[in-house]
Amino acid sequence: MDRSRETISNAKSNNWFGWIMVSIATLAYSIAAPLVRWAILDGMNPTTLLMARMSITTVLLGGTLLIFSPGKLKIDRRGFAIAFFAGAVNGIGFLTFFWSLRTLDASIGAMLFALAPLFILLLLTLRGEPLTLRHLVRLGLGLAGVYLLIGPGGNVDLMGVLLVVVGIVTFAIQLVLMQWYLTEYDGRTIT
Repeated sequence: MDRSRETISNAKSNNWFGWIMVSIATLAYSIAAPLVRWAILDGMNPTTLLMARMSITTVLLGGTLLIFSPGKLKIDRRGFAIAFFAGAVNGIGFLTFFWSLRTLDASIGAMLFALAPLFILLLLTLRGEPLTLRHLVRLGLGLAGVYLLIGPGGNVDLMGVLLVVVGIVTFAIQLVLMQWYLTEYDGRTIT
């Protein structure tokens, strides 16, 4: 009896931890695009900015794992190949998103990027997951929102929009690759 209460307590604790992490990620994402746009408009090259960001991230994550969980730095050849490919695809997406911010406002870029779940849904559907009426309604609302965002006014740079779309597609590919082929690996190792 005590064991089941402990399991329920741990699940509730993990649930709150997950919500806290999602909230922090949302806040960080909300701040990132305007900061990147500001730096780009101030003259920084988008590729240089992205390389600096990724280098800092790699050093901090790699150093933390090396100190606290060195076993997480080991992966088999198959996992490495898939993670490397998914990372390369995601890197292309990051580059296109950063370059889109040269001509798009950060708010428009972020709102367009909010369509990523729709592309993920389409990829999952192509693999055989069922497409429900609710999914179709979401797809229609998302596409209508994009039309309202970029269509009627006509003041949005279409090349910037295209770069964001490439970023969305590559993000969706990276995410489903990880869901389909890397679920048995620890997330820190894959990262």
